[in-house]
Amino acid sequence: MAGKKAGKGVEIRLLRETREYTIELTSPMLGTVTKDPEAYAKYIASKAPDQEDAEEEIGTVPEEEGTVEEEEKKKEKEKQIGYTGFHKDDKTGQLFIYNYMIKGFFKAALEVLQQNGAIKKIPAFRKWTDLLIFVEPRRILLGLTEPDTTLERPLRINFPLPRVTITKSDVINKGRRMTFQVSLLKNSAGITWEVLEGALTFGEFVGLGQWRGSGAYGRFKVIKSIKKKLK
Repeated sequence: MAGKKAGKGVEIRLLRETREYTIELTSPMLGTVTKDPEAYAKYIASKAPDQEDAEEEIGTVPEEEGTVEEEEKKKEKEKQIGYTGFHKDDKTGQLFIYNYMIKGFFKAALEVLQQNGAIKKIPAFRKWTDLLIFVEPRRILLGLTEPDTTLERPLRINFPLPRVTITKSDVINKGRRMTFQVSLLKNSAGITWEVLEGALTFGEFVGLGQWRGSGAYGRFKVIKSIKKKLK
């Protein structure tokens, strides 16, 4: 529980519980962050409601190291093939994903669970996911400083004219683990721990990162769940 005093000796507390999850990739995960900082800056600037958060994200876009000439050649090639990777923490040097990827996963999973009939309908579940579920830390470390490998694959584009191009992504191999905490506010909206843990099982079919919908990338399983004591 957490709260603050309101008025004379009255303390208002939000009822919540926090659990820590460790998940393990059961298939490789592809990076989603373009390695073109200018393109990423334009995208984030159009999406982020908070300028400080936007600047933080732009500052963690991965960039290759090398001579100026090598850098220019690499950047030109990366623009041509659409090279994506992972954010890199400026303190530890580790690759990471932002916590909003987990919240986005919860929204997708809850939608499927409802359509599947596994849980009852939750009116406005997307809104309640934003207001009741909190994922920490903001930067979820992946436990390594460089990707395990890269993957190049053809990509068909139909606009403005049909053509096939090549896209490339950094890859984190299956077996890698990440740990994060989920806090849930007590509610009557229908979002319970049973529902959330059911949602996490959806990661065995559709997971995180690029091409997750194919079922070939980003799938995961929960290997540890710990109920945390509030300070």
